Amino acid sequence: MDECLELVDECLELVNECLELADECLELADECLELADECLELADECLELADECLELADECLELADECLGFVNECLNFINESLKLVDEYFVPNLVSQWLKSRCLHMKAQAVDTATCPRCHQPVNSQAVTCPHCGNQLKAYGHPGIPLHRATGKEYLCDSCTYHADDTCNFPQRPFAKECILYENIEESKQELQQQRYANSFGATVRSWMRRNQALVLLLVLLFVCLMIALSTT
Repeated sequence: MDECLELVDECLELVNECLELADECLELADECLELADECLELADECLELADECLELADECLELADECLGFVNECLNFINESLKLVDEYFVPNLVSQWLKSRCLHMKAQAVDTATCPRCHQPVNSQAVTCPHCGNQLKAYGHPGIPLHRATGKEYLCDSCTYHADDTCNFPQRPFAKECILYENIEESKQELQQQRYANSFGATVRSWMRRNQALVLLLVLLFVCLMIALSTT
C-alpha cells in the first residue's frame, strides 16, 4: 500500500513538472508570437520604406530627365550663340582690324607726300620741295600745311568752312591757297568712321549687357578649357 502511494506521489510530481513545462512552452509560444508580430511590423515598415524609396527613385529619374533637357537647351543656346558670334561679332572684329590696318597704313603713307608741282615724293614735314623748290608749308613752319588748288578750281568749292559759312578768309570764295582748308568729303568720311566706331563699341557693350549670362558661360568654359589644358 505504501508503495502504491509513493508511485502516486511520483506520478503527481511528474504531472506537476509536465504542467510546468507546458506553462513554459506556452510562455515561449507567446514570446514567439510577439516576435512574429514584431517581425511582421518590421516587414510592413520595410515595405513602406521600399515604396518611399521607389517614389524617390522615380522623382530622381524625373529630375534627371529635366536636368538633361535643361543641359540640352543650354547646349543648343550655346551653339546658337556661337553661330551668332561667328556671324556678327567675328566679322565686325575682322572689319575693325582691317580698318585699323588701313588707317595705320594711311598714317604711314602720310609720312611721305607728293609735290603738287613736280609730283615727286617728298617728306611730309618738308617746307619746300627739294626737287623743284615749290613751297609746301606756310610761313616756313613744317606744322602749317599750305593747300593749293589744282587747275581752274578753287579751294572754297570743296572746303568745309565755306560750306558751313564759317570762313573769314579775304580771298573767299576764290582762294587758290589756304592754310585752313578742309575737304568736305574727307571730313564726312572721318565722321562716318568715328560714328561707325562709336556705334560698334556701343553695340558690343549693349550685346554684352544683354547677354551677360552667355558671356559668363563663355568665360567659365574658357577657364575650364585652360585648366584642362594645364592639367594634361
